[in-house]
Amino acid sequence: MVKEDYAKIEERNIHMVVCTPGRLKDLVKKYDYLLDKCEFFVLDEADRLLEGNFEKDVEEIVNHLSPKCALLMYSATFPIRIKSFKEKFMPRAEVINLMDELMLIGLTHYYMLVDEREKMRAIFM
Repeated sequence: MVKEDYAKIEERNIHMVVCTPGRLKDLVKKYDYLLDKCEFFVLDEADRLLEGNFEKDVEEIVNHLSPKCALLMYSATFPIRIKSFKEKFMPRAEVINLMDELMLIGLTHYYMLVDEREKMRAIFM
């Protein structure tokens, strides 16, 4: 973060923060009021954010959110980690699964193994 970013935080004129869980955790340590008026907390690519070291950071942040804050999760996949997180932090959440509607029946995938220098030619064949 650059000095101007910290200045905006200090002014408390914030509408949106986009960052990794680790960065947000650091910001919350420095600016404890940062989550006070948070209305929406969005986990995009939730399957990735709930793996490895991020999971504990995300849980710690979510535990500091106001009960009035809406927690939203988006993921292309729904692994067991997401299911357990949802049950713990979002027990009444609405799950919207579009996979049945997005299934492309009859679609066949192919792949080609090519040299790096031949990639562009292969793509436009």
